[in-house]
Amino acid sequence: ANEASAISALRTISSAAELYFSRFGAYGGLDLLAQQGMIDTTLGEAETTSRQGYLFNMTVSASQQDWSCCCWPVEWGTTGEVAYYITHHGEIYRKLSPGGTWNALR
Repeated sequence: ANEASAISALRTISSAAELYFSRFGAYGGLDLLAQQGMIDTTLGEAETTSRQGYLFNMTVSASQQDWSCCCWPVEWGTTGEVAYYITHHGEIYRKLSPGGTWNALR
């Protein structure tokens, strides 16, 4: 169940990031998206924040023209089984173990 919530949060972040870009001409991090009311404030509380068993971290490039967001279980095997990653292109990738490789989510 935590995995579905994590994927849903990433999709929400992606939509919010694109909306923010359309308004301001640059991407903003989780804190800015939360300040604009585009995402839940719990996701924008810190650079890395926890939600429903997953840690989320969003990175915006220095040019503010692209971004990526990664989330991973707070405790592998207990709060989640998979890490996820999304970019400004909107495709979600997953990693099945801490040392695993990223593969597109199908």
